[in-house]
Amino acid sequence: MIKKLTKKEFIWSLVAVAVGVAAIALLSISIKFPPSHFHETAYNGVYKELEIAVSDYMGQHNGALPVSGGNVRVNGTSYSIIDICALLKSNGGGLHTMLDGCAAVDGPANDNCDAGCVGCEGNHSYIWTVDAAGGVHSACVGSNCSARYTDGYQQVWP
Repeated sequence: MIKKLTKKEFIWSLVAVAVGVAAIALLSISIKFPPSHFHETAYNGVYKELEIAVSDYMGQHNGALPVSGGNVRVNGTSYSIIDICALLKSNGGGLHTMLDGCAAVDGPANDNCDAGCVGCEGNHSYIWTVDAAGGVHSACVGSNCSARYTDGYQQVWP
């Protein structure tokens, strides 16, 4: 048997349902991450892939660095531009495909694709570099970078 609610009980049950719906709506809004969180995660993923690929390359080539011949100043220090072409599986490296974030820059020996592969994009923001010990660095060169020619995620992706 279904109990008939009084007017007061009915109103309180509607209030409870409304409060529950409002709470769910607030929770769903509050747990959303800003896009920059996902962009920074993507940047960090590419960074880690490059660290591994550079290390593997150095191990396979008696410590030689996978460089294209160009240099970029990052935080005031000159680093060699990584030849990502040499790191692709099709060339014996460990990367399956060209990585996101690789900026295409006009001219020779100034981006990660100048050694002959494709995949660097004009609307991407980073040139990936390597120091003499094999440490990976990035130079943000896009117009939307929070700091240009500075290592690390610069609030823009790719």
